[in-house]
Amino acid sequence: MSGHPSQVDCVTPSSWVQGSVIPKRRSTEIDVLKSAFVPSQESPGLGLAKHNLGLIYTHTPSSRIDKMHILLLGATGRTGKHVVSQLLSQGHTIVALVRAESKLVPQPGLTIVTGTPLSKPNIRRAVHATPGLVPSAAIITLNTVRASDSPFAAQLSPPRFLADSTANACAVLREAGVARVVVMSTVGAGDSWAKLPWLNKAFLGWTNIRYALEDHNLVDREIRSTELDWTLVRASRLEFDDAKQKTAPVQTLDATGAGMRMADSVSVASAATFLIKVAVEGLFVKQAVVIRD
Repeated sequence: MSGHPSQVDCVTPSSWVQGSVIPKRRSTEIDVLKSAFVPSQESPGLGLAKHNLGLIYTHTPSSRIDKMHILLLGATGRTGKHVVSQLLSQGHTIVALVRAESKLVPQPGLTIVTGTPLSKPNIRRAVHATPGLVPSAAIITLNTVRASDSPFAAQLSPPRFLADSTANACAVLREAGVARVVVMSTVGAGDSWAKLPWLNKAFLGWTNIRYALEDHNLVDREIRSTELDWTLVRASRLEFDDAKQKTAPVQTLDATGAGMRMADSVSVASAATFLIKVAVEGLFVKQAVVIRD
């Protein structure tokens, strides 16, 4: 993936039918087809595969994607709540593991399980909580907790809260035969630190937000050690103000965040939309991606 921003919602030929086989063609014709339709950052939903002597081009429009059952960790958080509402509005079902059931409004299609992601048995109970359904994917929007929203507020979450929760979830998902997991991360984590503007680095280094960043770095290592089809979504500064929520597709940058700007941000509603899109459509598998509005 290049460092240039791209729109996630892209225009792709509607005439391609999933799984349609293009008969064997002369090499020149195949070269032309490849140059026109090989998947790129601008067209993440279009896949190319060789099949015997021909080619298979597949594109699954979102309207054709089967409804999914999603395991959600972090459903009561400010991003997680948007994930819940958007998943349900799209007709998907959810099983959410939460520490306090009272923080989540019961709704049709939502199964609520109380527990902690620091416990594998609790996650296992959530995975099997909905009769007749096993999650087809997991979305993790957990974050560390501070005493207040002040960047200097004391850290309340235990060390490795995010890393251990993610490791537990991945272990249980693998047991259950669930391969897909999408994890909300942050800019500055992993190999995106080097490209982070210097003032952002200074802010993270001087404040207690650094503890969350350290945990996200551990998540980065944990997720890459799994055999799951993972995606790390590294969000720019999250915008929580209701008046500033956006519905336009986010911009994506490569894993390093090349091209990041100091003032970059992303609304939690936009971030939730992207997390769902990536999980449902199978985008950015085994990759990290930086997002911004």
